[in-house]
Amino acid sequence: MTDPDAVARALASLANGAPGHHERDRPPDGLPGQFQGDGERVVADAEASMERVRTAAAFVDADREADLRRAVELADGRGDDALATRGRAVLSTIEGFRDAAVEGPR
Repeated sequence: MTDPDAVARALASLANGAPGHHERDRPPDGLPGQFQGDGERVVADAEASMERVRTAAAFVDADREADLRRAVELADGRGDDALATRGRAVLSTIEGFRDAAVEGPR
């Protein structure tokens, strides 16, 4: 059974959207498109992390959402519609988790 307190903490982490102590070196956020990593890998990691709220929160906490946004931008720029669409679907899921965290239980 899932621990409701752990889920609540994970949702709170997603709602805050702030990177945690796992921050990695990266280009400044003011430089869109500077991410040079493997966009396919970032999107695949993001998709896998959305299977559980806790892993989705860890993905956001590690500031991988910024990598995902950059991967989507790069995919759009090179005309890789399939990868960009997959990345946008994950971003939509993250926003859905945030909305659920803010709205609380129904």
